[in-house]
Amino acid sequence: MSHCSGRYHTPVARHAKDTAAKLIPFIAVEIAEAISTVGGSITFDLWTDNYRKISYLGQTVHYADSKFRLRERILCVAEFDGELRKTVENVRKLVMDGLRRYNINDCVNNIVFVTDRGSNVLAALRITDHIFCTAHILNKSVMFTKQVKKDFKR
Repeated sequence: MSHCSGRYHTPVARHAKDTAAKLIPFIAVEIAEAISTVGGSITFDLWTDNYRKISYLGQTVHYADSKFRLRERILCVAEFDGELRKTVENVRKLVMDGLRRYNINDCVNNIVFVTDRGSNVLAALRITDHIFCTAHILNKSVMFTKQVKKDFKR
């Protein structure tokens, strides 16, 4: 999913990654069972660290467990390979790699994806159920209003 970049990783980051890798098999069973039987949603976003110019994809799954408690689990935060463009195929592959890690890649018909309105994201998810993230829409509205106000003052 993400490739080694040769960058230094702190001992805390390595420990967190190692601990998460040990927990994935246990959490994956619960997630796969819930998604395959009743479904759930996955939010994901692509963003770039403007300082280091590194792009990431983060995925979070939301589902009800066997006792009908709402659960949210971070599936991954993966570095988007800097050599790759954020094309439809590359975005779809990275998303599916994250789902495959938890054995829910065959359950996309039971998943509703919640994302921003990026054209590459929309095209990558065209065969799935999809809704737009309200927070992204509100943020765009506020930013547009601020720009209009700034332009009006000129």
